[in-house]
Parts: sequence; C-alpha cells; structure tokens
Amino acid sequence: MTFDIFNITDPLEKQKVSREILYSLPDWFGIPESTENYIKETAKENVTFLTVKTLAATRECPEYARTRAFYKGTGFTELEILTELWGEDNPCAYMVKKL
Repeated sequence: MTFDIFNITDPLEKQKVSREILYSLPDWFGIPESTENYIKETAKENVTFLTVKTLAATRECPEYARTRAFYKGTGFTELEILTELWGEDNPCAYMVKKL
C-alpha cells in the first residue's frame, strides 16, 4: 500500500477530503455530530495541533488498542489520561499531533 501526501490549502477541499476519509471509517467515527465537528475543524486556517480522544490503554479493549496504534503510527502522542470526562470505567486518552 502506498500513500500520497500533499498539502491542501483550500478550506472547502479540506472539508471534502476529511468527510470522505472519516465517513469511510464508520467503526471509528460512528457519531455523525462529532464527525461533522471534526470535519469543520480541519478547514480552519493556521491549525498547529490536531487532537483526538480515544479509550485509554488502562482499560483493556482490543478494538481500541488498534485505534491507539493507528494514532501513534500517524504521529500522535498521548498527552494525558482523563478519567473525569467519560468516567472511571472509560478513561479517555487525550492525544496530540503537531502539524
């Protein structure tokens, strides 16, 4: 598998590409309102960091282990674990990537 990486500067094109990618991954981005908010954020100018939230490794779950591996593989770093956001039983890994 190969990937072409290029810079998209047009905000509408950014939204189009983001929408196509995210809606092709319904198992990872299954909340439409959240997905649309994420798409709108991608079109903003002068974005320095991109953040994501996912289930932390302190709660064992093979599906989310794959999700965290994907994020880490694309350059995200875990910044902190938030237990108050989704509750003690669903610790949130807050991850960041410098763009």
